[in-house]
Amino acid sequence: MRRNNEIKINYLKKYSIKFVNDANDPFSIIGKIRPSFSNGIWSYEEELYDTPSEIRFPDDKLDWSAYIDSNEKIVLLAFHEDACIGQIRLVKDWNRFAYIENIAVKKEFRKSGVGHLLLEAAETWAKEQSLIGLSLEAQNDNLIACRFYVKEGFVLGGVDTLKQSANSNIDLTLYWYKLFEKTKGTADVIALAEQMSIDEYVYDEERGYSTSEGSPSDLAYETARRFQDVQMLPVLMDLLEQTKRPEMKQNFYFMLGAIGVNTGDVRVADLLLERLAQETKPTLITSILDELANQERVNDATAIIRYVEDSRSAIRNSAIDALGSCRGALAEDALIRFIMTSTDSFEIMSANFVLATVGTKRVIPYLLPLLDHPTGDVRHSALNAISELGDDSFLPLFIKGLEDRSVDVKAYALLGIAKHGDESAIQPVIKRLKTMLKRKRQIQSDDALVALRFLNRYRQSDKTIPVLLDWIVTKKWDILFDDEQQWLKMNHLE
Repeated sequence: MRRNNEIKINYLKKYSIKFVNDANDPFSIIGKIRPSFSNGIWSYEEELYDTPSEIRFPDDKLDWSAYIDSNEKIVLLAFHEDACIGQIRLVKDWNRFAYIENIAVKKEFRKSGVGHLLLEAAETWAKEQSLIGLSLEAQNDNLIACRFYVKEGFVLGGVDTLKQSANSNIDLTLYWYKLFEKTKGTADVIALAEQMSIDEYVYDEERGYSTSEGSPSDLAYETARRFQDVQMLPVLMDLLEQTKRPEMKQNFYFMLGAIGVNTGDVRVADLLLERLAQETKPTLITSILDELANQERVNDATAIIRYVEDSRSAIRNSAIDALGSCRGALAEDALIRFIMTSTDSFEIMSANFVLATVGTKRVIPYLLPLLDHPTGDVRHSALNAISELGDDSFLPLFIKGLEDRSVDVKAYALLGIAKHGDESAIQPVIKRLKTMLKRKRQIQSDDALVALRFLNRYRQSDKTIPVLLDWIVTKKWDILFDDEQQWLKMNHLE
């Protein structure tokens, strides 16, 4: 299932058969395609009609159960809330294309990206079936549809002058094709991994020093970073099984992780976990954990948790980050144990930030003692986690944080107040803002903007706030950062 804001793309199921023709609305006929063939290439011109018309195809009446849970054919439905607004229907063709039997979008949802989402989902299914592309046919008078196919990367591959002989209104049948980028073979992947391993720098004349940016290795990494072909997964797993060179394995893990990031395919996380159980070299364990940290979701945290208590700090840090892709009590409990027992301030801070993402309210009692930790990094990360997981009842903690000796704690206290604050925080925030603006600041931050935006909520009810803003404009304008000046121009001076 894919999501795009409020649109969901679902496989056809028994309960959704009743919706299958809901998107079959009329469509406009505004002109036609005039194709021509030269030097082995099809091209075309458009001929627009003086008077457009509108037609509607009959509803399809098929054995829809044959499209459910099949590897040979599929129907995908687009839903907005509870309404079916689109449909695409595909079958495996003999030529290893996925043939699109039908694609339709409800009239009021056309030109809103629904058709693109349907084709994107169709392409994913076709690649999972090891097919080489998408194909479809269209009448040459369906100009709007043909324009859409071209926009989506289809090319005209053929024309049939006889198929519609029984229909005097249709001149030609057009065959459109979209070939997928060819899956890289073993030799291609090895060559790219070798290039990634080259330790090479290029001299940048403008900067006056050598850098890896733009080097063959850098360009190879950029290529690998864009990988999204799931058909490469077995190729990479075979290479990981065969190769003994750690630097090559690291590059293969990078490619594997990139596919997971770019496609959201949960199989990548499972494959990385499978390899994690086999690797023993610290650099490779760290590489796998780093790639797991980049995945949208890791379903099983068990294999990662064992490394949270590892004696090697690099592995511990990567394991903590990887738990950020996990959900559930196992990951949460492991991180709670870690912040309670670790003596490393940096690692506690990292665990706190992960807890802020994957934790629940039950973590908060374990975070509260860390607000008195001697290290500011631990205090500010604990305060951030409480802000993310807690509610307005913790506002006194954020107000108290404005008095902390650590600048970072003060910054996260402001963010907590912005999220959970009420009128009781107005004067503490004003005090903090005045302190920040006493002198010119050397390091730019968003702290003053956070304070200004919070105070702006209450400017109508608290008369001290307009007075403060006037003071800032008249007395402190020259020491404000550009974005702060811009905010005041838009919200106070106009």
